[in-house]
Amino acid sequence: MKLESEGFPEWVKTEEDKKKHCDHLNRRMPGLNIQPDRVKRNRGRRNFAKLISNSSLVCKKKPLNFSRMPWQIFLSFSSCRAS
Repeated sequence: MKLESEGFPEWVKTEEDKKKHCDHLNRRMPGLNIQPDRVKRNRGRRNFAKLISNSSLVCKKKPLNFSRMPWQIFLSFSSCRAS
């Protein structure tokens, strides 16, 4: 969710460049599955994803599923308690 919300780098100009960028990220991080049509700059969503990602390091109860909607992620995170 964070990488999708960052948008594309400046060098990406064409649809082919978008596909190359997403393929590169998917190869570097298996299981990521970023699709070019879902990548769009959204600063609020990016910050939310970063906060949840960093905060989930505290939650040992269960891993968070970032393919879910933001409110579902929040509910998963809110069920964690710091030990």
